[in-house]
Formats: sequence, structure tokens, C-alpha cells
Amino acid sequence: MSADWVKPTSFDGRFYPDSPRTLEKMIVDFEKEIEESPPIFSGRVVGVVSPHAGYVFSGSTAARAYHAAQDPHVETIILIGLCHRVHMKGVSVLEAAACETPLGPIEYDQEFQTLLSDRLPRSSFQKKAHLEEHSIETQLPFIKRYFPAARIVEILTQEDQAPVPQTLGMAVAETAEALQRRILIVASTDLSHYPPRDIAEQIDPESLKWIGSLNPEQAEREIRKIESRGEPGVHCAVCSKAAVLAGMTAAQHLGAVQGIQLGYTNSGHSPYGENDRVVGYGAVAWVKNGN
Repeated sequence: MSADWVKPTSFDGRFYPDSPRTLEKMIVDFEKEIEESPPIFSGRVVGVVSPHAGYVFSGSTAARAYHAAQDPHVETIILIGLCHRVHMKGVSVLEAAACETPLGPIEYDQEFQTLLSDRLPRSSFQKKAHLEEHSIETQLPFIKRYFPAARIVEILTQEDQAPVPQTLGMAVAETAEALQRRILIVASTDLSHYPPRDIAEQIDPESLKWIGSLNPEQAEREIRKIESRGEPGVHCAVCSKAAVLAGMTAAQHLGAVQGIQLGYTNSGHSPYGENDRVVGYGAVAWVKNGN
């Protein structure tokens, strides 16, 4: 892939507005909601969990993750997402010069990408997977808004069984240390699919507790237990388990000592949603002491 290739948008006008003015106003409105009930915690956010549905459903929750993580010293944001539409094996790390957004392009950290790929035993660039994936693209307007000077690295996988997520997480942390990069990890995931709203509001808090635990092995076991209980309509409890477990592993290695829930909602809360079949959305910050 040419080093000057820019990944285009694929989901603007569908998952989020394609008009820069409309998109900017939507994010500003999310910020106003956050200012009414801002999170209170101390320490530095090294990683967040952010949902990836359409903004009318999960945008306000995603904004809480990025608002809490604001840091002008962050150099590179590591985005880890699930490949929804294209069958793939191993891990795909995007090769590009930049990614487009309606708010302007975001530069890609090619040095980080190259070193990270070298550290991953089953890494390749699968272009089609990245072009047809919303779990990362929905994060980009928030990054452009909250981290205008940061570069990005984009990672996709479908493999959520150990040791792939843990290997990926350690490779991310070790690459950041080798390059002396100040990074922010973003694990992109939604929660329960597709229980009635009352069931989602029982099981999603359980999943969020384990996501905040900073114990990847136990979190994986407990989330799979939730998924195997036979709750009505539950297809999964955490759709991007690999992203969460990899992000948690990296955050823990980089010094995170606590997970803080920043927000929760589900599609039943939206005027566009239905209460008998919902998807859950949560925002979590992994935080280290000090700066």
C-alpha cells in the first residue's frame, strides 16, 4: 500500500452526519450534556472504552469517553475495533498516511504501525476489512474534535480467544514504550445485543463492572458466563471482546490501576429505538495515578 494513501469515509451520512457543521453541532450538544454531570476522578486516563453505534443512539456516551480522556500531551491514539462485515484471521493493522473525516483528515502514525506489526505474529493489512468497518470510523470525528494534534493507529480483529487479545495488548504497550510515545488506547465496543430493555439494564452493568476490573482473564471468563446464561434475546454481552481485552491488557501494562464507568445508555433510550430489542452502550476509563 502506498504510504500516501488516505483512507476515505464509508459511514458518514449513515452512522453520523456528513455535514461538518451538523456533525460539529452534534458533538457540541453532547458536550453540553456532559457539563451538566461531569465525571469526577483523579489521575491520567490511559485508555477508554467507547461505543460504535449511530450517534443518535450512542454518540452521547462515546463523547463522555473522549471528554474524560482529553490530554494535549497525547501523541498517538490506538484504536482497536471489531471487524463486523469481512471475514478475517489474525490482526489487521491499517497502512495509510491519514484517515478522512467530515471535520478534516487525521494523520496516521506510520512509525508506530510498522513497529507494532513487526511485534505481532499474525499481523497483516486487510484493506477491505478497514474500508467496510464502522467500529473505528465512528470514533474518528471525536478524535478530530478532542485530540486535533494526535495521530492514530487503527487495528481490527475478530479473534477474541486467548492469547490473541493479550498478545495484541502487550504489543501495543511495548511499542509505545519503545518509541516513548504518550498514547491513548480506545477499545471500541457495544454491549448487549438484542435483549429487551429491562434485561439489558440488568446485564450491561455487570459487563461494565468487568470491563473496569483491569483483570483481562477474569473479565473474559465472567463476560462469557453472562453470555451463556440464556437471558432472553441476548446474542452477546460485549460484541468486541477482543478490543476490550487487548485494551485492558495494554492499559494495565502502562500503569492503569482503576476502571471508572463514565456513562451508560441503550438504544431504548433513543426516540429511534425500540424497548423490546435493544443494544447497550457504555463508556469506561482506565486510569493511572498521577500524570
